[in-house]
Amino acid sequence: MQIIVAATRNSARSCDMESRLGTLEAGKLADVLVVDGDPLADVKALTNPRLVLREGKLI
Repeated sequence: MQIIVAATRNSARSCDMESRLGTLEAGKLADVLVVDGDPLADVKALTNPRLVLREGKLI
């Protein structure tokens, strides 16, 4: 979980963009990575995305 938080919330915070990015909350940009598996059990699951949304749009 620390890796995911560092890559998302902490990165947004360090770029002074935490109000728009970094967590899934109403009013923020909808950038979402959907993977098969549990990245908390195996971080390598993040290397094989099943679905990507950027600003709420399917890529």
